[in-house]
Amino acid sequence: MATNSDMEQFQHKMMVTLRPDNESGPNCDHHDDSDNRISDDEEDVISDAALKESKFYHGKLDRQNAENRLNSYEKPKCFLVRQSDAHPGIYCISFKSHFGIKHFRISQLYGDYYIGSHQFTSLAGIVNYYTHNQDIIMGERLHHPVSPPEPVQTSYNRVIAVRNHIKEEDTDELSFVVGDVFTVKTVVDRDWIWAKLHRTMESGLVPVAFTAKMDLSCDMHEGKIWYFGEILQKLAADQLREEGLIGNYFVKQSDTSLGDYSLSLKIFHLGRREGDVITQNVDLVPQTDKGIKKFRIKKDGIRYAMGGRIYDSIDEIIQRYSKEYIVEGLKLGKPLAKKMKEEDFKNDDLYTMYDKPESHTIKKQSVQKNDKFETKLSVSILTPSSFKGGKKWRSYYFVLSENEKRLYYYESDKRAKPKAIIDVSRSLVYPLHGSITGRQGFHFQLVSKFLNETTTILLSTNSQRNATQWMNAIMLCSQNLNKNRLHQLEIHISNAQKLSKTISHPYCVVSVDDFKCAQTITKETCNPIWDEEFNFNNLKINIQNISVKMFNRNRLSKDSLIGMVGVPTDKLPPIKPIDEWFSLTLPDCQVKDEIGSLRLRLKYINEPLLEKKSSRSLLKVLLSTNTSIIEALVNICKERMSLTRSLVLIFAHESQEITFLIQLLENEIAKEDNSRTVFRGTSLATTMMEHFMRIITQQYLKDILSETVLKIIDLKYVLEVNSATSTSKDFNSNNHIQLFLSLLNELKEKIFNHVNACPKELRYLLHRIIVYGAKKWEDGGDVLKCHLISCFIFLRLYCPAILNPRSFDIISEPLTPTATRNLTTFAKCLQSLANVAGGGKEGSHFSDLSSFFMVNKGKMMDFLNELTAVNDCPSDREIITCNLDTEIAIFYHLSKIYIDDLKKKVNTE
Repeated sequence: MATNSDMEQFQHKMMVTLRPDNESGPNCDHHDDSDNRISDDEEDVISDAALKESKFYHGKLDRQNAENRLNSYEKPKCFLVRQSDAHPGIYCISFKSHFGIKHFRISQLYGDYYIGSHQFTSLAGIVNYYTHNQDIIMGERLHHPVSPPEPVQTSYNRVIAVRNHIKEEDTDELSFVVGDVFTVKTVVDRDWIWAKLHRTMESGLVPVAFTAKMDLSCDMHEGKIWYFGEILQKLAADQLREEGLIGNYFVKQSDTSLGDYSLSLKIFHLGRREGDVITQNVDLVPQTDKGIKKFRIKKDGIRYAMGGRIYDSIDEIIQRYSKEYIVEGLKLGKPLAKKMKEEDFKNDDLYTMYDKPESHTIKKQSVQKNDKFETKLSVSILTPSSFKGGKKWRSYYFVLSENEKRLYYYESDKRAKPKAIIDVSRSLVYPLHGSITGRQGFHFQLVSKFLNETTTILLSTNSQRNATQWMNAIMLCSQNLNKNRLHQLEIHISNAQKLSKTISHPYCVVSVDDFKCAQTITKETCNPIWDEEFNFNNLKINIQNISVKMFNRNRLSKDSLIGMVGVPTDKLPPIKPIDEWFSLTLPDCQVKDEIGSLRLRLKYINEPLLEKKSSRSLLKVLLSTNTSIIEALVNICKERMSLTRSLVLIFAHESQEITFLIQLLENEIAKEDNSRTVFRGTSLATTMMEHFMRIITQQYLKDILSETVLKIIDLKYVLEVNSATSTSKDFNSNNHIQLFLSLLNELKEKIFNHVNACPKELRYLLHRIIVYGAKKWEDGGDVLKCHLISCFIFLRLYCPAILNPRSFDIISEPLTPTATRNLTTFAKCLQSLANVAGGGKEGSHFSDLSSFFMVNKGKMMDFLNELTAVNDCPSDREIITCNLDTEIAIFYHLSKIYIDDLKKKVNTE
């Protein structure tokens, strides 16, 4: 029993070790423009724009000279694009805004360009996007391009294939044959380049050893699919006439004008007059020379002239006349196919696997660098309609670079080029409940803000530890991280009242800072009782407001908003919860009459973490404190579940949870006189055991129960088994009874036959309960074992998991009323079996169920005997991880509130 002197000593030890200056800490800003989110269409690479790079690209230019050129231009909102003089491979948009000249970094990776979280295929694409689609600064877009003083010629190295190559499956490599020409976009490393294959216009990885540099005198169009080089006009024309279709074309060097080019086009067939209408879907028939039309392309410096127009490249000419008529009624179709033999695609005899370098993949890159954190996650790009259903989830391979402050994700770990890049330097991580995602696992949402845009992605993983590690790693890269604060949020949605009778299917959506994070099930009544709780214990940011919106689900139209409750977090008391009725309102006071009210229980913790020295001192005090003092503190604390969960995690972090729990269990047995009532009430021992069992048995319960539980949930009708309470006329039908017994036996067998899958540390604790109970009640026997063990393993573990599989992460979808009723029946029957084995009454059931109890009574005892047959504490048990500083801070702040109440109680007693 804790005495007043014990309490004084405990309070003195706890408070002296903590300094008051710990209670100050920086606050974190939040994003308030949540409506500006990326759409599904923007997930893909944004394509090139029509704006020519020659109008704004200045080549390599330092910051000062860029600013001088912008200042010399009189118009506002002018801009230029340049290559960084100090950082190779980095480009910049220099923009003259009302706030002065701003520089925005553009990264180039594997031939694409990235600004923030957007991916573009060209610099022109970026300029077009921030000119026509999006502000680059709030209220300002790119407007006036500043042309360079003289044209900038962009030159790329070209290489030619000297060996055949077949790509490795699922990688970014290219297959090619001898003679293929590539334009090098990026030198990846000494073994690989990222290049565009002229023949197919595909881009990918090419092994350096399989290529050779092209002579500078070679024509720059060599290798392109439409370029036939120096072939004689007659030979090329013959091939076009014999094998080509109308609209087919090729480009070659001019036979008569050095440096110029000739475009030859197949225009009509034999028997047609030149004035006839021409179509491109005409069968091949013999041709005459008149069926080919030739166009001269004149080289004009670094540009090209054709038909009185000037172009930056021949590609631009082809692109134009692929969309516009080049002659009356005809556009450019496909290039004439070059003759290529099938054996050209087979590897030559000299090729061996040893000649090829090791494949360049993100897996290989990550091994070579130590600043990366990586794993496989499931991801969904968030769209404005994503929360309405139909969300698409895909698994990607994620890599977080702490140095670059960027999150990359790939199709697989065999890829080298990322699917997308997210700038996490200004990111926020918000909680996400499974009720929103509609899938099992552990979820969070990443909100990344760059320039004037907000990108949100939903992330999911199967492991709580993995999710926590990712959230921590991302926020460590963010400028918004609030390192020295403890943030936790608990929201309990109880029920609603005084709703309109026209409300038939209400449900609630919970949002923090306008980001949806949880959703209740839909009730089919205008007086709904949800009784759902959402706990977010791993927040990394300071939440500004909490909102709960109530909707009415409609089958044929958009769900209608009934009303909402908004609560600023600064209005909530520190640490202590509030439990109140809140009036529902509509935005802009659309309805003046009373809409209804919603009962909420809210608790938000935003407190400073302790300094390391203080935290370790408090830990030492806690580990050495008598359990009776801790028990007294827990009993007086109104936040019992939070306090006891933190205690379990603290002791588990120090690998002392088994010793601590054994001491609590033995104390509980010592205080009880009747073995039938021990552990039946709510005490420190039972509450701590519940937390401990939930933590270590989550995967075990999911493995053994999920299959059968899902079968029960899928039932379309209620299986009633109790004759005294049945309202169904045919509940005794053989079909119902046999199905019920079949599923009940399946549940029982899954539990009884998988004893070895139960965590050994739990089995050892149950063994110690039996040992200590047998010392006190020597004549208990098997009945005693049932009394002591079933109250934990069935009453507090198996049956709650069956009753509420969603809270144990066995399922993700909410239960229907029918499923809830059926699961309740099965859970009661299993508990009755445990009671019958312990000498209790079986209740009022039909005869077949009574037979079930009698047949399985002995099997229950065999199960309990095997379950408790772990005599030694396992040395290889799984370590329970937690953020120790967070859990100690929770214990400290809760204890500080209730320690005075505890002293008063001790004095009174």
